[in-house]
Amino acid sequence: MVEHDPLAKKTILIESQQGRTPCGNMFYVLRYLSRAPEYAEYSLYFVAQKAYLERFSSFLDENGIDRVELVGLNTPK
Repeated sequence: MVEHDPLAKKTILIESQQGRTPCGNMFYVLRYLSRAPEYAEYSLYFVAQKAYLERFSSFLDENGIDRVELVGLNTPK
């Protein structure tokens, strides 16, 4: 049996293309959420394969997205 923690309120988790690329529609959704005042109180998480975490981080920095925490794919967090 797998135990799960309760869902956190005001938290959004986005995964794009199985954590292989931060591009595409999910990038634009993430950019909007990170800049829109109505989502300022939300915690934003973006899923990446562990091998790509550094690349995702650089990509988000280059695009001015700084309110997002990266999470490794298939990790307990």
